[in-house]
Amino acid sequence: MLVMAIPVFAGKVGTLEEVLKPDCLSVYGNELFVVQGAEVFVFNLKDLALKKKFGRQGEGPGELKSISFMPNMVTGMKDKIFVESPDKIVYYTR
Repeated sequence: MLVMAIPVFAGKVGTLEEVLKPDCLSVYGNELFVVQGAEVFVFNLKDLALKKKFGRQGEGPGELKSISFMPNMVTGMKDKIFVESPDKIVYYTR
C-alpha cells in the first residue's frame, strides 16, 4: 500500500468583520458571496474587502425570507446574482 502526503498550508488573508453567522458561501471568479439571513455580502476574494451588500428581510420584490433551518443560497454569474429563498428565487443584476 502506497500512502502519499501532500502538505497543505493555510494563510490568513483577511477577516470578514461584517459577517457574524454566515449561512452560505459561494465563489465566482474573483468574488466571495456570503449569505447571512436575508442579506448578501460580496467580497473581493483577493483581499476580502467588502464590495457591496444587498438584500433584506421581507416578502416584497427583491426581499427574502430567512428561516433558520433552511438557509438562503447564492449563485454568482457573469451578469446576474441568483439568491434562492425558501419560497422564491430572486435575481439581481450587477
